[in-house]
Amino acid sequence: MNPRPNEYAYFLPIVMPLVQPCPKYLVMDAIRHAAVDFFTRTRVWRERHVGALTEGANDIPLPPASSLVRVEYVGVNGQRLILGIDYVVRDATVDVKFPKGVEGPCCTELCVSLCPSRDAEALPDEQARDWGDAVVYGALAKIKAMSGNSVGWIDAEGAKVHFDLYESEIARAQRLVTRDRAGWNSLTVAS
Repeated sequence: MNPRPNEYAYFLPIVMPLVQPCPKYLVMDAIRHAAVDFFTRTRVWRERHVGALTEGANDIPLPPASSLVRVEYVGVNGQRLILGIDYVVRDATVDVKFPKGVEGPCCTELCVSLCPSRDAEALPDEQARDWGDAVVYGALAKIKAMSGNSVGWIDAEGAKVHFDLYESEIARAQRLVTRDRAGWNSLTVAS
C-alpha cells in the first residue's frame, strides 16, 4: 500500500534518488530531524483546545505523536492564566487549575505550538500539505552535507541550495506566525 501524503515514508521517493547511495534509514532519520527542527523553530503547527473546566485540576492532553514547543495561550473565561500558578505543563499534558471563587464550570481555552515527536511517523495532513516541501529541503540539506570517508553522496553545492530553500521556508513560516500575533488562534488546525 502506498503511504499517505502526510507520512514520512511518502517523502522517501522524493529524497532517495537525490542522495544515492545513502541508506534508507539515514534518509528517514533526516526527514524526522528536519520535521522536528522546522516545527520547533517556526511554531507554525498550532493546536487549539476549547472545553469546560470543572472543579479541581484538569489535564488537557496533547495530540499523539507530538511534542510541546510552547504554550501560546491558556485562558479561563477569557482571562489569561499564569504558568506555574494557574497551570503547569507535565509530559504530554497541560494541567489547568480551577480558579478560586468561581461557581460552576468554566470555559477553558488552550493554544499550543507543537512539533512532531522523535518517534512520529507522520505529520498532520494540513502541516504536511503546507510545509512538506520544507521538510524535504531540510532533509536534503542534512544528507548532502554529511561527510566522511564512506559517504558517497556528499554534495556541498546541493547542500547549500537545499539549506537556503529550507531557511527561506522557515522565514516564510515565521512571518506567518509573527503576522498572526494579534489573532493567535487563526492558525489553529484542530479544536
